[in-house]
Amino acid sequence: MSTVTAEPSKMTMQQRSQQNAEKIASELGLDNLKLVNVAVLEAALEEIEKNKEFAQLVRRAFDQLTPPKVKAPSKNKAKGGIYKTTLVPIGTVEGHRIDLGAAPDPFFLVKLYGMHQLYTALDEYSTTILKRSVAEQMVLHPGTKPKNKTNKEDIIAYLIDLVKQSEGEH
Repeated sequence: MSTVTAEPSKMTMQQRSQQNAEKIASELGLDNLKLVNVAVLEAALEEIEKNKEFAQLVRRAFDQLTPPKVKAPSKNKAKGGIYKTTLVPIGTVEGHRIDLGAAPDPFFLVKLYGMHQLYTALDEYSTTILKRSVAEQMVLHPGTKPKNKTNKEDIIAYLIDLVKQSEGEH
């Protein structure tokens, strides 16, 4: 039998399973890891059915192994809704009126949603609308331009960089 000696938190689930089966087999003087796995699962099931404390122990171990759920941003438009994501306002901007026909103002969006949500807020807009925002910002900030005026990622990076530069000036 080969023994895996890596730290459990740095091992894959398969490696951890292998290591645990090897430890159990060694403790019990057994040599067939497949049978050890089945035997342990059957014994655990029997114990869970009659011992709620053991069941809770298994549940806690499971919860510790479960990675936190992180939803990757969707590249598809939301079905049945206006927005792809949920943005959480962190402030208000007095006297500012939202004009749905206007290009997004990254300086307004950062005040409303914060720098940590600015990318997400800008990503809600189509590339066509973001291009209008770029055109406006290039007039307001001569000598600046995105790396590529047709690539959405480059446009968003440009708008975020403008906001970051502006924050550095204040």
